[in-house]
Amino acid sequence: MTSTPIETEDTYDEDIYDEDGNVPEKDAAPMRTVLELWQELLKSIEPSRAERVSPQVASKIVTSWPHMTFQEIPGYFVMYHDYLAELRDILTAEIEEHPEALERKEKDATENAQNYYNLLLLWQCAVVVWETDWDTSQPAAGPRMAAMADATDFYLGQGGLVAHLGRIGLKMDDEDSEVFRVALQEWKDAL
Repeated sequence: MTSTPIETEDTYDEDIYDEDGNVPEKDAAPMRTVLELWQELLKSIEPSRAERVSPQVASKIVTSWPHMTFQEIPGYFVMYHDYLAELRDILTAEIEEHPEALERKEKDATENAQNYYNLLLLWQCAVVVWETDWDTSQPAAGPRMAAMADATDFYLGQGGLVAHLGRIGLKMDDEDSEVFRVALQEWKDAL
C-alpha cells in the first residue's frame, strides 16, 4: 500500500442497531464503541506517513487541488498527517478522561453521547484554529489549505469518522445543536 489520505473502513454493521442506537439482546455480539473504532482507524497515521506516495495518489491530489504541483505533495502529506494526529490527540485525551466510555458497548449512542458531542466540538475548535492561523502569504499556503481541508473532511465530512455516529443512532436534537453552536461561537469569540 502506498501513502494516501487515510480512508475510513466501513467496519460497523448498521443493521444490528435498534432505533435508539443500541444492540438488541438477541444480536449482542462482541463489538466495540465508536471511540474504539476511531482509535483503531487512527493507529494508521504513522504507518501511512512513512509510506511512499504512489503516482496514482499524487495524481489524484493534484487533480483535486489543481494549484498544487507534484513537488509539493510530500509537504502536503506531512501537514495532512500532522492535522490528523492533532485531532487523534483530542480523541485520546477524551478517552483518557473518560475511560469508562469504552465499556459502554451496548448503549454507545445513548451513554457516550456527551463524549461524542465533546469530540465534535473540540475537533471543530481545532479546525477553527487552523483556519485562523492560515494565511495566503505563508510558504506552502496552497498545500497547507489542501491538507487542512482533507483532514477536516476525514474527521467531519459526510464520509469521515463522524459518519459512524449516524450508524449507531446518535442524534443531535435542536437543543443539542443550539448548545453546540453557542459553545463554538463563544470559543471563536475568545480567539
